[in-house]
Amino acid sequence: MTKTKYFFPLTLLCSLAYFASYLTRINYQVLISAISEAESVDKSTASLAITALFITYGLGQLLAGMLGDRIDPRVLIFGGLTFSVAINFILPSMPDVTSMTLLWGFNGLCRAMIWPPVVKICSSNLNDREYEKAVFWVNASAMIANVSMYLISPALISRAGAGAWRTVFYVCASAAGAIAVVFFVVIMRLKINVGIEKKKAEDPDGQAVNKTPSVKLWDIIPFVIISMAFQGLLRDGITTWTPNYLKETFSLDVAKSILLTVLLPISSIVFYRLSALALRKLGGNEPFACTVMYGALAAFALLLLLTGSVSPILSAVFLMLCTGLTHAINYVLVCIAPNRFKGNRVASIAGLFNFSVYLGSAASTFGFASLAESKGWSFTIGTWVAIAFLGALCCAAIVKKWRTRLMK
Repeated sequence: MTKTKYFFPLTLLCSLAYFASYLTRINYQVLISAISEAESVDKSTASLAITALFITYGLGQLLAGMLGDRIDPRVLIFGGLTFSVAINFILPSMPDVTSMTLLWGFNGLCRAMIWPPVVKICSSNLNDREYEKAVFWVNASAMIANVSMYLISPALISRAGAGAWRTVFYVCASAAGAIAVVFFVVIMRLKINVGIEKKKAEDPDGQAVNKTPSVKLWDIIPFVIISMAFQGLLRDGITTWTPNYLKETFSLDVAKSILLTVLLPISSIVFYRLSALALRKLGGNEPFACTVMYGALAAFALLLLLTGSVSPILSAVFLMLCTGLTHAINYVLVCIAPNRFKGNRVASIAGLFNFSVYLGSAASTFGFASLAESKGWSFTIGTWVAIAFLGALCCAAIVKKWRTRLMK
């Protein structure tokens, strides 16, 4: 396929926007151990703000998906970034965890305005191969933001103590604000298709997909929703509490445990690429590829349970593999799969699938914190094994239906 003239500018601009959106979201998650220590609150209380963000972000995905199919997605992206930047400037001055939780919950709604419109722009202006490449770089930019946070945060905390978490928020807000302005100025000059033209003929389910009456979309979508909820539960649960797990299991200080966690987002970038290759090798069937990846995730979580307490490095490696696989599953089902619904509802499908992820994410932070405090880390990791196994079953259940309904 020949490259369209918008491939490079759209990939760059959407990647920058997604990078900025992650800077203004992942910072609280990365700094939760420092916030807990500096503000003298327990893990489960400090985690309420993240839970609030996951709930509002998940619900906001549905709203953003519907809006992204009806109004200019570029405006949605800029508006979401602008409000998120403002919130990041304000949050460090909040007087208590309750007010921080309320404000961070609103940040989730603002951040929800990014992903479905990005999918809409890319799907409407790029061919299938370019779309796959573009969403890879967009997701890689999010992991680069993660890596940046895991490198910058411990450096500041080591120098100034746990109270330096406020400075990190100001740095993130400033960087994201500059990116938001550049994004809006440049992308509004591009004469791109914003994908809000009138609907063309659709099938009864409202999607431009193969017409196979024997398999309805609602025979498939509930399994995707459940599978993605399990993925979000594991991805954000493991990522959020890895610093605490390392600190409590191996008596590491906060800065060292955060720094060691940098392996997680680094591995995710690699796993994005590997998952795309695996998807092709496994016949292009997204649920089948995710069944295999969920199985591998269950195996690595079991190894962590059995041998991870031997050393912090070994634990970090197993956690890296587990997290990488959760991101690989997310990449295949949330990023690649929506393009099979190419047409006037692609943003709505992308929003629905991402909403499913954050159903699990909303339960992960507070839920795993409570489990770790009441039952210990061994029991908590055991639940990761069980959840990964259930995720594999959900994906396996729709492999044949997916092929019949959605694959040419």
